[in-house]
Amino acid sequence: MTVRTLRNLGIGAHIDAGKTTLAERMLLYTGRIRVAHDVGGKGPGATLDHIGVEKAHGITVSAAATTAQWGDTTINLVDTPGHVDFTAEVERALRVLDGAILVVDAIAGAQAQTHTVNRQMDRHGVARIVFVNKVDKPGADPLRVAGELEDSLGLTPVLLQLPWGTGRELRGVIDVVRGVAYSFEGEQGREVVRHSVPPELRAMSASAREAAIEAATMVSDELAGQVLAGGSVSPEQLEAALRVGVLEGVLHPVFLGSAHKNIGVQPLLDAVVSYLPGPEDVQNVAFTPEGDEVVLDGAETVAFAFKAQAGDHGSLTWLRLMQGGLRKGQSLTVQRTGRRVRVGRLGRLHGGRIEAVDEAVPGDIVAAFGLDAVTGDTLTDDLDVACVAFELPEPVVEARLVTDGPSDRLAKALGRLLAEDPTLAVFTDPESGELRLRGMGELHLQIAVERLQDEHGVTARLGRPSVSMRRRIRGRATFDHLHRKQGGGPGQYARVSGWIEPSEGGFVFDWEVVGGAIPVVYRRAVESGFRDLLEAGFGEGIPVLDVRVVITGGATHSNDSSEQAFYAASAAALRGCFADARPQLLEPVMTVSAEADGARHGAVLSTLMQRRGAIRDAVQDGRRSRVEAEVPLEELFGFASALRSATGGTGEYAVAFSGYRPVA
Repeated sequence: MTVRTLRNLGIGAHIDAGKTTLAERMLLYTGRIRVAHDVGGKGPGATLDHIGVEKAHGITVSAAATTAQWGDTTINLVDTPGHVDFTAEVERALRVLDGAILVVDAIAGAQAQTHTVNRQMDRHGVARIVFVNKVDKPGADPLRVAGELEDSLGLTPVLLQLPWGTGRELRGVIDVVRGVAYSFEGEQGREVVRHSVPPELRAMSASAREAAIEAATMVSDELAGQVLAGGSVSPEQLEAALRVGVLEGVLHPVFLGSAHKNIGVQPLLDAVVSYLPGPEDVQNVAFTPEGDEVVLDGAETVAFAFKAQAGDHGSLTWLRLMQGGLRKGQSLTVQRTGRRVRVGRLGRLHGGRIEAVDEAVPGDIVAAFGLDAVTGDTLTDDLDVACVAFELPEPVVEARLVTDGPSDRLAKALGRLLAEDPTLAVFTDPESGELRLRGMGELHLQIAVERLQDEHGVTARLGRPSVSMRRRIRGRATFDHLHRKQGGGPGQYARVSGWIEPSEGGFVFDWEVVGGAIPVVYRRAVESGFRDLLEAGFGEGIPVLDVRVVITGGATHSNDSSEQAFYAASAAALRGCFADARPQLLEPVMTVSAEADGARHGAVLSTLMQRRGAIRDAVQDGRRSRVEAEVPLEELFGFASALRSATGGTGEYAVAFSGYRPVA
């Protein structure tokens, strides 16, 4: 394998669009597995859904990776979750992928989570092609769905296949680039049979090819000149020009099929090789400690840790080689800690298994054992640079965690879960002493509890979920506090004065002390006194956001002043003036994209408004109702069943964290 024959590929979609089934068929046709299994079936389940809870629920909850060979090309394939509660898994996978397949349902089209995944791909600059799946289903209209991709997702779709029949009559696909038809025969569609284009589809195929050529001329001056001169365009020339558009992110080839019925997957694998980028087509950058950007194109190793797991046999770190290769036994420096670590074992991921390898090429995705690294770390071969990590959403739902059994066993099990999933958090409520679990949603918390039982033998249950509130101040409040404490030993003396006010974002600390009223040596203690109390929410567990603290003066004592005294004085000063700053309680608000059959549009609107939803956009086109609203998270508990009930079972939704808003 070389860099040029490598593809780092992701599959993203709305839940139930068929991405895991597609991944299973890809493994079948590449010879990685002998028999393809269906998601949630009676058999062993899909290869990449290897965690027990995934098999039980029939959904993907954790990104899974494998490596397969298609012709001369090695494909590192990452299957990502579709449920919004596990969107962080999608985020960190896309950070290290070069190309992706966006799977869209041939009936529903671009659904709520499709929009979220597409935005994530845009944010990370991931080139993509589109696979319209489930063309075999009654009511499927893949040409309509393909045509709507521009309006719904902002893509520039280029239709490179036509369906050879639809619904139960789906026989195969028409390749408009080469002007041939394919059917998929034999056991599980392994045999690709080439046919002439049926007479009734020839005009449509020719028209689609002309449209593809027109799209390609927009990115290839050479092809445009050839077309203007009246020259014919070969399939190879068209593919090359379209690939330029894909790499630039301005063209998005569309392919069709049915993964479940084994139709259209092999041509899609060909398209991955023909159109999507390899590592040499993507420019990776890192930054020096001074903030200077460095293009990663050298020989020294730079590896980015995008996922870490704690297992029975030690820590396992998923690495993307941004620059240089990696071999077993090689030593690297973790930039965050400055510690030198040794790669004891190196392997490729295949679902829940690790297959040992001795080395990896630049751009590769591998797993390494025994590295003391966390998600987002950069590991280098003596280069003082770091890659930009990804931003993970803040966990906003929490519940009481009740467990039976030894606390040390629980601590070990939770440690493993938290190491793998940075959007989970565990803490002890300072007032009640209860153990709390915080995550992205109800399902996220429930899956975590089930994994404690299935994977670690820890019995646990959840109390009713609650939301994480915040506070913000609305005005300025001054303080001038003297902290004086005398006892049998050394006393404490510290005075601080200044004001607090809202900041434009985050905690801001300004030191405007003149004349040495407070020595600079105490500045850190003063800052910590304010910061710690705000973050702890005055012991109530409700942190205070966006506060600017300005210190203008104070006083010291020659014998009794200390860092401890100034820390205590700062905390007391904040407690004394906080009410005067007009604090306001905030609740987390989510952007909800809800969908249902077009006839249920009123029911969708009503269900959202009953839950204090502020409607931002509403579209009803006769087939589907799509409504976007901002809804307090507190109102979303039980929303899934309420929406399904109100829409006759056709309703579904996706959510994304919007921000904190004042409680109405």
